[in-house]
Amino acid sequence: MARPVNPLIIDAAQHQELEQMIKRPTTPQREVRRARIVLLRAEGESQEPVAAQIGVNRPVVAKWEKRFREVGLAGWAEARRSGRKPSVDVAIRAQIVTEVTQPPAGRTRWSSGLRREKPVPGA
Repeated sequence: MARPVNPLIIDAAQHQELEQMIKRPTTPQREVRRARIVLLRAEGESQEPVAAQIGVNRPVVAKWEKRFREVGLAGWAEARRSGRKPSVDVAIRAQIVTEVTQPPAGRTRWSSGLRREKPVPGA
């Protein structure tokens, strides 16, 4: 016998926020996908049909449903990833930025070019 579907309960404010998130053209697609997962689960769909409808695996639906249950919409922010450590020290980086934003020595601005005298023929 199959397990009963554990419904996801959301209030009206959360439902409205999720709907707006989906409609907003500037919302990243990963957040739209998460909003659709939560809304479909709130409508009573089980995880398998939601996964098939959204185009993800069932563990993805379970992950975002669990995170929504634990911390709500605030849990959707991407976690900081490790990535590569900076190879240039902060002080050196500040010096580099300062130097490249200043005009070259002896100049008042970047756009000034050197004026060269025309060569005199026969000289």
